[in-house]
Amino acid sequence: MILTDKIRTLIFDCNENNIRIVGDLLTANCDDVIVVGTDTSTVGIDKLLQIHKPDIVFIDSGLLLETSLDTILKGEHSFEIVFMAENNEFAIQAFKFSALYCINKPFLKEEVREAIVRFRRKPSHYDFNRLRALVVEQKEEECRIILPDSIGFKIVNVNELTRCEAEGCYTRFYLKGADGCIVAKPLSSFIKLLSEHLFCRIHKKHLINLNFVKQYVKGRGGHVILQDGSKVEVSERKKKEFIESLKYFAYSFLEG
Repeated sequence: MILTDKIRTLIFDCNENNIRIVGDLLTANCDDVIVVGTDTSTVGIDKLLQIHKPDIVFIDSGLLLETSLDTILKGEHSFEIVFMAENNEFAIQAFKFSALYCINKPFLKEEVREAIVRFRRKPSHYDFNRLRALVVEQKEEECRIILPDSIGFKIVNVNELTRCEAEGCYTRFYLKGADGCIVAKPLSSFIKLLSEHLFCRIHKKHLINLNFVKQYVKGRGGHVILQDGSKVEVSERKKKEFIESLKYFAYSFLEG
């Protein structure tokens, strides 16, 4: 029998007991919900998504941070995500990025039921770009980079870097609330690494941390104003890429 009138759900948690609890709460408190699949890892998540075409995916926040987003983002999937987290701190982040809901452990029937109520009321689908940004932001908290300078080296958190500027075969790093440094490597050496942490190359000389963008001023290419007041030119060739990159982590009312 095809259960087209049911809200189809998948549950992912490394703890089988958590899967059982959430599944039982859904079955006992939400008559229009059916659990179509579960797993203790996300290794086979894409296959399960293809087979079951869920409406909602319940996923442990820690498990999400450990897996590659490629398996979730590829394909024509359309579903909402409910995070299962250890504390309210992750919940605040989840709501910033348009999550359907976030339930905290130990799980309560009221929270599980609220997630389903929100699904019934919500007219639009989940924004996977915000999911990507959320995971990147969480990982940035632990990512550090070693920057050699004239007297030794500095070890800084990636999220403290505001921008990088090419100076010939050298790169100048700017840090939030601290003195920067010059590294004897070209900017191209850092493009791939930092592009995975919400950095965007907006000019052949400039790589900026999108989290520090305060304003964009129109022009042929235009320029951005960062939170520290610095102005950085945007090349005409990089303009479109820059605008699109901003949509990964900020609410956008831009056309197109």
